[in-house]
Amino acid sequence: MAVWIGIGGVLVGFGGYFASQAPIRALVLAALAASQVAGTLGGALRLGAITDLAARYAAAAPDQQVALGQIFLTIGQVISSHYGVGQWLYGIGYLLIASLVFSCSGVPRWIAVWFAIAGIYSVANQLSVVAVGTLLPGLVFLVFMLGQDVVSLVLAVTWWRGAPLPFARIAPAPAV
Repeated sequence: MAVWIGIGGVLVGFGGYFASQAPIRALVLAALAASQVAGTLGGALRLGAITDLAARYAAAAPDQQVALGQIFLTIGQVISSHYGVGQWLYGIGYLLIASLVFSCSGVPRWIAVWFAIAGIYSVANQLSVVAVGTLLPGLVFLVFMLGQDVVSLVLAVTWWRGAPLPFARIAPAPAV
């Protein structure tokens, strides 16, 4: 669940950063950040409902276990739907961040490239579900997640050194 909240925080953070330069796109990022509640809800359902079903399944009679198995499959589909909606929307948000970074000054271009790759991966992952009924292979996910961790650390170091200015500041003329 914390990951979905973190993704929403990244989206709203970049929305706030670019609010003065591109207010409409920043507002769209804020809306996409709010939509990450769908993924968070999927995480909460997974945590609560699956745990409860497992406990009930262990104590149930064999005929009840069959019914609980069907409920488990249905809840799994609901959880996957929440995750899918969240991934579609943060993929679009990451692509929007990439376009903002490319079109505005003050942010390193490698950040735009990373968000473009992350957005393309997210959208491609969901297109794979639509086209063939399954997510991209697990190795692709592993490489992406390791890359995401490295880039997140570099991104944090970049911003801790001092956030880049989104536009050049013009100093007032000296008093004569």
